[in-house]
Amino acid sequence: MSLIDAFPTVSVEEIPALASPTWWGADSIRRRGQLSNGGSVLVRQMHPDARAYARPAVVVAAATAASDAGLGPRVLASDAATGELVMADLSDTMRTATIDDFLDRAALERLADLLGRIRDEITVTAPACSVFDDIRELRRLIGSGAPALPGDIEWMAARVDDLATWVDGRPQARRFCHNVGDVSNILLSEDRMLVVDWDLARWVDPLQDIGVVLDELAYLPLDPEDLFTTLNRGWDPMAYATARAFGTAEHLRQGLIGVYRDLREPGTIEYSKFADWHFLHLREALLDRRHDGYFVA
Repeated sequence: MSLIDAFPTVSVEEIPALASPTWWGADSIRRRGQLSNGGSVLVRQMHPDARAYARPAVVVAAATAASDAGLGPRVLASDAATGELVMADLSDTMRTATIDDFLDRAALERLADLLGRIRDEITVTAPACSVFDDIRELRRLIGSGAPALPGDIEWMAARVDDLATWVDGRPQARRFCHNVGDVSNILLSEDRMLVVDWDLARWVDPLQDIGVVLDELAYLPLDPEDLFTTLNRGWDPMAYATARAFGTAEHLRQGLIGVYRDLREPGTIEYSKFADWHFLHLREALLDRRHDGYFVA
C-alpha cells in the first residue's frame, strides 16, 4: 500500500517518464494526488533497480532534512524502507531548471549558495564513497561480458582508473553532498531555488559535487575557470583540476547506470540512449589534452 492511501484524496494520476533516466519518472514511479482539501501532492516511489546505486533510507533522510532546512519541497510523509516520499506539489509555483537558466549570473550565485548550504547544514547517515567507488560496484553488477557495454569500455575504464589514482593521491575532506549535476533536479521560481532527487547523495569530497555541476554546465558559453570559482567560492588550480577529474568520471558512472537499467529492462531504449550519450562525452573528455597530466605515470 502506498503512503498516498493514508491521505483523503480525490484522485491519483501517474506522471509519465520524461526524457532520460535522471529526469522525473524514469528512475522512480511518480504520481500526483489531488487531496480532498483542494491541495496537491507528489508521490515518489523508488524503482526497485535504483537500489543498485541508491539507498532508500538515505534518499528519505536527505529529502526530509532538505525539507526542514527550506532547501527542498516539503515532505509530508515518507517510508525509509522503500524510499517512498509524499511531497508538496510545487508545479504551480516552481518549474524545473534548464541549463540555459544558468547563463544568468544571479542564478549561478544562487546555485552555489544552495549547494553550499546543503554541504554546511545537512548531515545524514550515508555511505562515504566517491564516484570511483560507485563505478567499481556498477561494473561488478554488470559483469564484463554484457552486450550493452561499448567495445572500448576497457580503455575508458582504465583511463578513469588513472583519474581515480590521481584523485586518491590528493587530500580530501568529505561532506554530505547532493552529488547530482543534472539541473533538472533544481526547481526554480522568481525568488526560490530548491533541490530534489537524492539518489546519489553521499559523503564525498565537495569537489566531486562541484565537478559534476561543472561538467553539466560545460555547454554554456562561460569561462570554466570562472564558473568553478563561483561554485567553489574561490580559485585554486589544483582544486579545479580535481573537480574536472570527478566530472569526467561522472560520465562513466552515469553510462554504467544506463547500461545496468537497460540490462534489467531490455528494450527500454531510453536507457541505452542515455548510456550512449554519456559514453560519447566520456570519450571526448578523455581525449582532451588538458587531461594529459592525470595520465602521467
